Amino acid sequence: SGLPHIKTLCVKNCGELDLWDVKDEDGDAGKGNSVNSSTWPCIKSLEVLSLGGVSELQSLPSGIGGLTALQRLSIIKCDNLKTLPESIGSLSQLRALAIFGCSKLEALPKSIQNLTALQGLIIMDCPVLKTRCEKPDGDDWPLIQHIPHKLITQS
Repeated sequence: SGLPHIKTLCVKNCGELDLWDVKDEDGDAGKGNSVNSSTWPCIKSLEVLSLGGVSELQSLPSGIGGLTALQRLSIIKCDNLKTLPESIGSLSQLRALAIFGCSKLEALPKSIQNLTALQGLIIMDCPVLKTRCEKPDGDDWPLIQHIPHKLITQS
């Protein structure tokens, strides 16, 4: 049952979608913060996750750290996103992280420095993050300086 071999999930322009409060096939609500919940068995194989225009999203759930196969994460124009969970540091296979147009995002989680496989980071049109990630004095610079390829800009 479910989609045990799903590799890519793109969610776009679903303003009020609560991604993490999904009902399983019996109609029971899942536990939003737990990717290990029986509601999310298919997600464990996910390699690419793209979230775009999910305007009600204020934070990614801590359960995202359970997506151990995730290699690419894109977060695009999630206007109310304020925080990323520390559990993001558990994404040991993550190679690319892109964050576009999330103007309310306040900071990167400290655990981002644990992402040793991360090869590329793009932060665009996130004014608070841009300031925090500036070399050498930005508050978040020490967290990302190990990432080989970085593009941090404001258009």
